[in-house]
Amino acid sequence: MFLSIARSIEGWVPGEFQPPFRAWLTTIARNAITKALTRRPRDEATGSTSMVDLLNAQPNPEQTTAEILAEARTELVRWAGEQIRTEFSETTWNLFWLTAIEGVSIAEVAQSSGRSAGAIYVARFRVMTRLKEKVSEASQLWDLHESES
Repeated sequence: MFLSIARSIEGWVPGEFQPPFRAWLTTIARNAITKALTRRPRDEATGSTSMVDLLNAQPNPEQTTAEILAEARTELVRWAGEQIRTEFSETTWNLFWLTAIEGVSIAEVAQSSGRSAGAIYVARFRVMTRLKEKVSEASQLWDLHESES
């Protein structure tokens, strides 16, 4: 900026129809700053690595909310499962658990348990239906408590 002023100072002539020195100087300075900013690489990094690390360590609010909701749903299903487990025989519960929770194929469970695939589907359906009912009951209770607040 000072170099621009030094080069241009000889061109300034005081006069009645000329801008005052301050206005002229302001124009020269503004033009020099504009040139410097437009010539500067747009993606020039600023700050240190520690600042980048700090920014990267900040949690994404949307991701955090999604993770909390997923964890809450998991806990709700886990709680509902504990509540209804005694309503079913050990065999029915194990058939459900192996196929719906652990992801073992119906064919593998049928072979290892000596049950038909149809019996496994029925057992899993009965437990899943009751599980959904229990989750729905809990959700309705939460809705009631929230509306009372």
